[in-house]
Amino acid sequence: AADSQAEGQAGVDAYRDVLAAADGVRGNAAGLPSPAQYLALGLSELGSASAAALMGDVIDGKGRASVDTLTGLQSLAGIVSRVIAHSTQGGQSISEADFEALGLDASVLTSARAADLVARISGVGSGSVDSVAKLAALVDVTAPTAPVIDLVAGDDTINAGEQAFTITGSNEGGASVLVTLGGTARPATVSGTTWSYQLSAADIAAMEQGPETLSVTQTDRAGNTSPAVERAITIDTQSVGAAISLSRASIRSGQQMTVTLTFSEPVAGLELSDLSAEGGTLSQLAPNAGGSVWTASFTATENREDSTNVVRLADSYTALAGNPGVSAESASFAVDTRRPTATVAMSDTALKAGDKSTVTITFSERVADFDSGVDVSVGGGSLSAMVTEDGGTYLGTFTPDVDTEAAANAVTLHGHY
Repeated sequence: AADSQAEGQAGVDAYRDVLAAADGVRGNAAGLPSPAQYLALGLSELGSASAAALMGDVIDGKGRASVDTLTGLQSLAGIVSRVIAHSTQGGQSISEADFEALGLDASVLTSARAADLVARISGVGSGSVDSVAKLAALVDVTAPTAPVIDLVAGDDTINAGEQAFTITGSNEGGASVLVTLGGTARPATVSGTTWSYQLSAADIAAMEQGPETLSVTQTDRAGNTSPAVERAITIDTQSVGAAISLSRASIRSGQQMTVTLTFSEPVAGLELSDLSAEGGTLSQLAPNAGGSVWTASFTATENREDSTNVVRLADSYTALAGNPGVSAESASFAVDTRRPTATVAMSDTALKAGDKSTVTITFSERVADFDSGVDVSVGGGSLSAMVTEDGGTYLGTFTPDVDTEAAANAVTLHGHY
């Protein structure tokens, strides 16, 4: 009976000390219940010094209403016991609500931070968790540094052939990564300390053409989000635009024509095989310093007369940025390298002394630089300077030599004109 009375008194004394410590102000209690006192209350899970110390610190921060029932004490003791056990051997389930019940700041604690805290507690040893302050110190509230974005597509420009390019970078282990492009955040794939995100057609459409900014953040296991890191890139996936202009609308024998190709962006490696020309051949293909303007020389085919000829550009070339080329065609131009034909007629072919004959040369088309003194020779007489009114028919007067008798004389036209 005496033993029972002593045990009962020990329980009363222990409960009195619990209530005395529970004044809502942590750290001001003169003495906290011992492991033996917790045993007197039937809380055998608090038999270790570390468990008793943590339980005492929890009670010290509570008000009396939180610990004035055995049920309330048993609930707190169960949480404390799991925390201590987890610190030494792991394997315990501890929730966000459990940590808040122990006195951790609910405004700081989140489900992610609670889960991270459980991971941090595992195996640290009971001496690292035997007070609320030590538990609070293990809560990760520090944002990680910004992640890293690697060089994109080799030159930070995404061209048509790179629309499915995988953007990569580095991150803190265990973090999740968000990639923001075109105004929308997209989760990246994380493997250890590297992340990746493969672009899609929808991404390219969202970013549109021209300058764009990639923004990447990482969130650690505790739910803390880093500052954003940004990388300026350029979206250039449109096909190359091209226009062909000609220095002449028509070309004749002996003339050259310059063909100018103007592209919407620099082009590298353009070759004559990418071009074709009707009515002649192209040569001397060369770019300007920037590569967006190229020129070639056109030489017309001889003995050709055609008013509808074009220069064509095939789509077999690519831009310097890698974008595909598009075909183009020049305006139509005329080629006239066929030499004119001519007929020579005389008004009188049997001349005697005092006679003259009108010489008529009729060309198949108007001619230039015709000079009868150079381009025409006659036998058995002389020819006056020939004149024309339309550039196609020339008239002159043939005067036979005196004292000449010859049956075979001719007016000869030379091709100097």
